[in-house]
Amino acid sequence: MFSRLVNLFKLDLNVTLRNALAWVMGGTLVIMILTVHFLIPDSEFEGMRQYFLDETEHTVLKGALLEAGVAEEWVFNSYDSLHEAVLQDRQSVGLVYRGSLESLQVVMLHHGALSPENVNLLRASLEKTMAESAGLSPGGGYQVEYLRELVEPVSNKMHALPSLLAFEVIVIGFLMVAVMIFQEKSEGTIKAYRVSPGRTGAYLLSKTLVFASLGLIYGLVFIFSTMGLPPNLPLLCLVLALAVSFYTLAGAAVAVFFNNISEWIFVGVGLLMLNMVPIISYGYPAFSPAVLTYLPSYPLLFGLRELLVPTGKPVFLLVWLLLALNAAAFALCLPLVHRKLMKEGRS
Repeated sequence: MFSRLVNLFKLDLNVTLRNALAWVMGGTLVIMILTVHFLIPDSEFEGMRQYFLDETEHTVLKGALLEAGVAEEWVFNSYDSLHEAVLQDRQSVGLVYRGSLESLQVVMLHHGALSPENVNLLRASLEKTMAESAGLSPGGGYQVEYLRELVEPVSNKMHALPSLLAFEVIVIGFLMVAVMIFQEKSEGTIKAYRVSPGRTGAYLLSKTLVFASLGLIYGLVFIFSTMGLPPNLPLLCLVLALAVSFYTLAGAAVAVFFNNISEWIFVGVGLLMLNMVPIISYGYPAFSPAVLTYLPSYPLLFGLRELLVPTGKPVFLLVWLLLALNAAAFALCLPLVHRKLMKEGRS
């Protein structure tokens, strides 16, 4: 049994690596790495130039801005020149200071729409900076109590990694196993396997191991290329392998009901889109309806974030959940594969 499984594993691995989809995986990996490095800014306003105009009484803030390191060419003397500079530079925002230090008003010129959250963050940052520059206290009669140990703020790049892992890397098993099953149907490989001593369990385990291995390598290359060595590598490897194997089994359970990729595409893509819905809660944590938490991608997405950027939350529950999901998916997939693929007369 073990030697038969090893031989099947080698055969499936060889077929997978010769498949054109393997090259697509490699190209997608390169695109994701380049996107993280060059297209996703570390912060919302990284790369955004700030132009200034001081219209306060006696222009008291202009000197403070220059002393704070603002380039002199970014401090304008008239509203028209500032407005023209912002119009010509879409990666800029213009800030006009008016009034006095005691009642400072800030007018912001920018391209497109900014969310209320970003506007409030920018307003708070400006008020704090200007108050400190003027030697005033920003005030605030409140006390903050932290429930866990403080960690460094997560950059936009790091915030994007869990979603790319969950919805690009881990789901490759769902796609690849469907392509392989359809290829074996068209080439008659499954008919040949029916008359061999091979068992359905070995057939299913072989493909699961192949895509779990490839998915693990795929994920680690992406992680090492974007963030370096993660904090908890052994546990991260276990989660990645279990997650890819679950989606591989789920993909096989769906693919056996179809004869080719054309029949499968609408159902398969629809399920993948449903799987991506928890990204809404990931981007907007206040929106987390209970129905989303029942999707496997929901705990996986937040578990990956905890593994990549630890904050003290326990993640072993995710491992047990993935083990249970794998067991349930295998128990469901095994009879389906046997009935749909391994019975004579089925194609």
